[in-house]
Amino acid sequence: MQQNITGPMRLDDFVHSRNARLDLLEQLRARARLSLDAITPAVWGFGICLNRSSRVYEWWFDHLGIQRHAWLDSVELDHYGTCLMLSRRIGAIPYGRYGAICSWADLPQAAEYLRQTYVGPVLWDSYREGILSVYTSEITGALAIPEAALNSTQLPGRCTTKWGELLRIDSANVERVLSYFVVARPTDCEKPFLLNLGANIFAGFALSTAKDEALRIGLCRNWHDDLVIKDLARWLRTSGTGKNISPR
Repeated sequence: MQQNITGPMRLDDFVHSRNARLDLLEQLRARARLSLDAITPAVWGFGICLNRSSRVYEWWFDHLGIQRHAWLDSVELDHYGTCLMLSRRIGAIPYGRYGAICSWADLPQAAEYLRQTYVGPVLWDSYREGILSVYTSEITGALAIPEAALNSTQLPGRCTTKWGELLRIDSANVERVLSYFVVARPTDCEKPFLLNLGANIFAGFALSTAKDEALRIGLCRNWHDDLVIKDLARWLRTSGTGKNISPR
């Protein structure tokens, strides 16, 4: 007798996707000869500390479609959307030292884990008080965002503010920029939101319905995040997107 599935679907119901992540983990462990201590289970998948295995590097760079993100690279590996994310070279830390296995839907959580657990602490130890300028240079360089005055019509553009660096993005580049930060487009665009980039650096995001300037991102140290949110909320109101936003 056929059994029908009723009720809401659960992530545990997707057994093939879960098995695909386990299969990839076993492959990586065999290629790199990893100990179990190098693997950290998480709700979204697995964190991995790799060991500069040439077999892993050769296998990784054979893949097409590697996506570049802030301090990280990722690739989707199969028809279940299984993804592997690796840290890029940071100072003396080699490329691919830290990694994460997850589904396509959990890339933001995996990226947050890597940045806060590994990448952020390494960057903080390396740069300390100069950390914001390092983040700004890395991000604006990768996204090719030139300096421009706040009232300039040139988009994309960036300018320095009292709390950090403001990035102004046109509608044609929104998806590319969100992908770089590994941020999903929010369902509620009436309020700005924060992303922890690690090393005491935050990025505030505000998405507008305007056709020209569709996205603003504020990069700041952790003690200025409230100012970023207030400025972005004010911009959303003036752009006609935010409605009665009460910044925290």
